[in-house]
Amino acid sequence: MNHARISGALCVLAAVILSGSQVASAATPAVRTAAPAVTEYYNGGVYTLTPHNWHGAKDCAVIRRTLAHCFDSATQLNAFTARTEPATNTVHPLGFNCSGWTKIWNGRNWTNRGLAFSDWGYPMNLDSYVTPPFEVISWFSDGQRGYSSNNCWARIFKGRNGTGSFLYLPADGESVDLGTPYPTYSIELYRP
Repeated sequence: MNHARISGALCVLAAVILSGSQVASAATPAVRTAAPAVTEYYNGGVYTLTPHNWHGAKDCAVIRRTLAHCFDSATQLNAFTARTEPATNTVHPLGFNCSGWTKIWNGRNWTNRGLAFSDWGYPMNLDSYVTPPFEVISWFSDGQRGYSSNNCWARIFKGRNGTGSFLYLPADGESVDLGTPYPTYSIELYRP
């Protein structure tokens, strides 16, 4: 047998094996947990909220990771959060709880799309509600607009699952404009 043919055949075989392994690795998706389905209550209907479809709503109060009440205006959102008790999923051994809501918007002076959170003690990924990064520009957790102030702090993270760099949002505080939008992938309310 000719050595040139054997070498050529081995080169072709090696190329096929290498290209096959490249295709397999390129086709293998990165491991990522799917966002949980979120039940959305809006204008008397029950929907599945997705990052791309809020069914016409502008602002949503996230009661817990998989349940949101959504509204046409910040006024409706504020009325809802004024009369709705915060989520109490997590019971702390010392007995404290978060007492109110922390709200974030992607517009100045609490405008554009807004999300309110009351569940605390673990990071919540925003990709269940919006397409991250959610550019947080303004926020508040104080007692304005007819609801109780939140005695819990919040951290907004540049990574999913509470990872990456973060920005503190103090308890019972507000910002009409952060100055620079903060690209946010997850949020966690907590007691220091």
